[in-house]
Amino acid sequence: MVYIRSFTKVMAVTVLIMFLLFGLTQTLLAQQPAGKILKKDIPQTKTAPAATRSVLTGKMLENIKITNLSVQDPQLNCIGEWNAVIVNPNNADLTFAVEVYQFDTKSGQWHTVGPAQSVQLTQNEQKPLRGQWERRMHAQKLKLSVKRAYTVYKEREITLPALPSPNVEITEIAITDTGYRVHITNKGTAAQCFLGRQCYKMAEQTGPTTGGLDGVPIKLPGSSTIVSNGHPSAGWKTGTNFIKCDIRNLATDTVVTTKTVPVIQ
Repeated sequence: MVYIRSFTKVMAVTVLIMFLLFGLTQTLLAQQPAGKILKKDIPQTKTAPAATRSVLTGKMLENIKITNLSVQDPQLNCIGEWNAVIVNPNNADLTFAVEVYQFDTKSGQWHTVGPAQSVQLTQNEQKPLRGQWERRMHAQKLKLSVKRAYTVYKEREITLPALPSPNVEITEIAITDTGYRVHITNKGTAAQCFLGRQCYKMAEQTGPTTGGLDGVPIKLPGSSTIVSNGHPSAGWKTGTNFIKCDIRNLATDTVVTTKTVPVIQ
């Protein structure tokens, strides 16, 4: 009986100690700051190396300098040339594209003048660029863009020189069995790219026109003579004693020069 009582006391003391330890543990946990998150549990945001390089490259492309942009003036042919100088002031090599546009006041839009050019510049390199272009009749501005993919990083824009005034002359109208040949001379050094040739039938030299013959656009290089052929329908000479041809400035819709010659039946 003595042993049973002793064992019961030991068990009672053991249970009491366990309850005390459990209560102490709960108290200590309750005193910890609520919601505390260890640093190692926080996901660390890392910038991908490719994205970093893209941002840095974009910043360097914004530093590109377009120090010159010009076109031939006067332009000797209707296919002219643009020129530019581009500088890479960065301490890194760069590859990008340049594209040239002209602004047409009639359409209100920018139009490319040719395919984009790929450009490679070493660090601190300066390079001249050139390309061919054909001016639109209502173009007034030219623009060069530094691009990569579809993003534009730098641009330079200039106002185009005014179109040269035509200094042309119809030197001869030769009547043939099947039509006529109109000889047109450009007395100026600048190309004339926006002219039209229109011919008419006349019964009397000083009278009104009695019908239109064909009309075509023409282009004349500087200091040149071209022959514009007319091929009217059969029987066009009937009732036609004279033929009159005009050269019209299409940009201003005005007649530049005219000539009338007799038609030999």
